[in-house]
Parts: sequence; C-alpha cells; structure tokens
Amino acid sequence: MANRPESEPILSRDDLEEFRRHLAKLSVPGVEGVYNTAYKDCRFDGRHLPPAAAIQQLVAAWKVLRRMYKGR
Repeated sequence: MANRPESEPILSRDDLEEFRRHLAKLSVPGVEGVYNTAYKDCRFDGRHLPPAAAIQQLVAAWKVLRRMYKGR
C-alpha cells in the first residue's frame, strides 16, 4: 500500500459511518449533490492527487446512490 503524507486528512471508520448515515437521510437529489461535489473534489488535475477523505466521501455517496436507484 502506498504511503500517504501524514498531513493528509482521512476519515476514521466512525466518521465515515456517520457520513453514510447522514447521506441515507437525504433525498436522491441531495445525495446526488453530495456526490457531484465529491466528484469535483476528486478530479485529478495532473499535479496533485485528490485527498483520501474526498475519495472516501465519493465512494460512500456512490454506494448510497446505487442503493437508492436499485430500490426504484
């Protein structure tokens, strides 16, 4: 596994679970908005890698959206 800089923020398991609970309470457009924001934060600009916390939020939002669309 690649080493990440010590200063790079990363969500703990508890923080990530709280974020998922928050997403689950939102409507589909609300989760889509969070997903789009996380997607923009994760875009690779050719110079800097996206922060790990942004990737974690993108994946969490994607999983919640996938569950919401499967339930339709």
